[in-house]
Amino acid sequence: SNNKHAVYKYTYADGSYTQSTVAGTRSDNGPELNQLYNPTGIHVDDSGNVYVADTENQRIVKWAPNAVVGEVVAGGNGQGNALNQLYNPKGLTVDGSGNVYVADWDNSRIVKWAVGANEGVNMYGYQRPFDLEFDALGNLYSADYGTHSVKKFSPGASSGVVIAGT
Repeated sequence: SNNKHAVYKYTYADGSYTQSTVAGTRSDNGPELNQLYNPTGIHVDDSGNVYVADTENQRIVKWAPNAVVGEVVAGGNGQGNALNQLYNPKGLTVDGSGNVYVADWDNSRIVKWAVGANEGVNMYGYQRPFDLEFDALGNLYSADYGTHSVKKFSPGASSGVVIAGT
């Protein structure tokens, strides 16, 4: 879909797909918790919660299964570089404890938001992190637009190692 305001789930059955909205609205962007504005990244946890990088609203929003409104779990305090703000977040991932890791694009950093925290912790300085993912061993991987590379961050490491790209 060309819609910039919602996240959809596509289900395949009997030879065709059906589309349902799981976050946001089909026709309206905005700052309310039932709205999204240019969502760019998603993560679905084992409980079916959908986390959305709501880029233009400078926040990460968690949508429980069948919810009609989301809950801000990171950012949401306007555009900026303070630890309670994000600046065009692009991607995210969630660890097994529910901590949210944000690819904070225009702040060139990866920020960890603990469950219930009012601000994040700057984990890594980076050039334009775009997407994040964990592997089964707890290594964090980051795709970086600025350096055209993918880095691997081992648990507890203070920096990453380039594993792909330049």
